Amino acid sequence: MAHQQAVHLTPCDHPKKPEYLNSLGLSLHSQFECLGDISDLNEAISVKQQAICLTPNDHPALPRRLNNLGNSFGRRGERLGDLVDLNEAITGQQQAVRLTSGDHPERPEYLNALGLSFQSQFERIGALSDLNEAVMAKQQAVGLTPDDHPKKTLFLDSLRISLQSLSELLGDAGHLHNDI
Repeated sequence: MAHQQAVHLTPCDHPKKPEYLNSLGLSLHSQFECLGDISDLNEAISVKQQAICLTPNDHPALPRRLNNLGNSFGRRGERLGDLVDLNEAITGQQQAVRLTSGDHPERPEYLNALGLSFQSQFERIGALSDLNEAVMAKQQAVGLTPDDHPKKTLFLDSLRISLQSLSELLGDAGHLHNDI
């Protein structure tokens, strides 16, 4: 409710409006995860889209907001089995990766999120190209993450899942011993 009030009280031309919208979208997404009400996720997507529309193309928070929107589209795509949502997730996450420099500390997170969306799309339609994209994005995320980073194990496990899917699809256990 506090986020909704902040958004409501802030004029559209205020420089903080996109930040408040994005925060509201994150809260709505979290509420969806707790309660499972798809209307929360729908509203999260809507306000995150508004945040992006109000964010200048050269703003440093744009990649994060694109990734956040992609995460919500991806989650809705998983929940409803909607390929259009998964496609939207991939498009936004690819843009977030493109806009983020190779040494940016959030790039591995964006790459892993992109890999998760490709994995979800693979699970829906079974295209090997989607699974290959998932593996490549997740490998990059792992490769860019220092060993002592708290998310390294998460990224490694995410990559393991994609490699296992690839191995099962191809009937070749060699992918499970892939150098990462």
